[in-house]
Amino acid sequence: MGVTTEPDLRPFQDMWDAWKEVRERLLSKPLSHFRKATDIQFDELAQHLDKGEHEAAAREATDIISVALNLMRKLGYTPAEISQIARERAARRKSMEDETTAPDLGPFQNLWDAWEEAREELLSKPLSYFREATDIHFDELAQYLDKGEHGAAVGKATDIIGVALNLMRKLGYTPAEISQIARARAIQRMKGQTPQILDKYEQQYGI
Repeated sequence: MGVTTEPDLRPFQDMWDAWKEVRERLLSKPLSHFRKATDIQFDELAQHLDKGEHEAAAREATDIISVALNLMRKLGYTPAEISQIARERAARRKSMEDETTAPDLGPFQNLWDAWEEAREELLSKPLSYFREATDIHFDELAQYLDKGEHGAAVGKATDIIGVALNLMRKLGYTPAEISQIARARAIQRMKGQTPQILDKYEQQYGI
């Protein structure tokens, strides 16, 4: 797949495009690779929080989104399809009539908006809540894949993105700030470096 002419996943389209060069390697990875990669991001995120490095922690949270997008890539979905799924997923929680007029998070803005009513409760949650929620979604995703229900599985991958966004909400970031962090992360950390990132996962973590 070439770089899309319509950035369906903006502000995360650059992340999607950065991983294009290792597409075949990603397609060959089992579900356990994506789950372990997410665990690694949570470990590094926790280390940054312990040091009071909130911006670095937010960058790790965007990496969780990137892992979820690559999982959806493995399941055979395109950016346009993922965009549609994300919007439909959010519509189950919140009326589309309430869609923001400034969608900084693109197709995932509705996920952000849908959780706004639970904002105060989310802000009170510890990091372990977001990690456990992600684990639950991975468990359910695996169950759907075992049944051959790929549509339901990709919905759970979308929920993982929702968890990462809510974690960044807890860290105090706005959609506009998350958008900026995600774009910068794609350029500074991912573009031209994805083969080395996969090599590190394989050599250091065995995934």
